[in-house]
Order: sequence, then C-alpha cells, then structure tokens
Amino acid sequence: MKTYKTLKKSKRFSAIKTAVKHREYRNIEYQYDQHELLENVKCLKLIFASNNWYLAIETEEGQFRLLRIAFIKKIHYAKDKTTYQQHTLAKYRHYFETMQNPMTLEGVAIQTAILKAHPSIKTLFC
Repeated sequence: MKTYKTLKKSKRFSAIKTAVKHREYRNIEYQYDQHELLENVKCLKLIFASNNWYLAIETEEGQFRLLRIAFIKKIHYAKDKTTYQQHTLAKYRHYFETMQNPMTLEGVAIQTAILKAHPSIKTLFC
C-alpha cells in the first residue's frame, strides 16, 4: 500500500486531483478484474475510505462508480468535452454525506440493524 506522501508525489494522483478540482472530463484506463477504457467520465470527488483512495466518477451513460486509485493505470484529457456543471455534484451530495464504506451503493436507502444481546455483554455494543 502506498503512503499518502508517496501517492501525493505521483503524476497520476496529481492529474486526478486537478480533474476533480476543475470538474473535468477525463479518459481513464482502469485495470481491476479486466482492462477498461472509460471515456468522457466526470471526475467528481476524491474519497479516502477503508485505507484506500477512490475516485468517484459519473460515466457517459450516467452511471456512478468508485474507482480505486491504485487500479487507475492512466488518466488523459477527454478530447470532446472539457468541464461539467456544478449541479452534477449536487446529485451525489447525499451519497457523499452518508457513505459508510466503498461498498455503499448509491441510490439504495440506508438500513438500520437491531441486535438483541444478553445483558451481560451489553457493554461490548455501546
């Protein structure tokens, strides 16, 4: 796992930060299970969760995704589009405020679990 200082110095991380800051469209080469070329994605937000950095994006089809920074191989400027409007971020504001971990699904209501435990172990849950 790369430390923040090492990651901060990388050109790829700097390019991602710039894309988020200026609300830019980018083309991203992503390699997790398979190689993907994501074209004209909106770079929405950088998120640190579960000891990893993620880039929140919206694809051309309007799909929301979290990409783990470690699996982004290349990031390039999109040829056709430059910047997107601020209101795009407003669509995901609730998600960003309530996100619990990278597996939290966008658009799915948060559920509350109620546990029943013996009074002798009650202190373990408080």
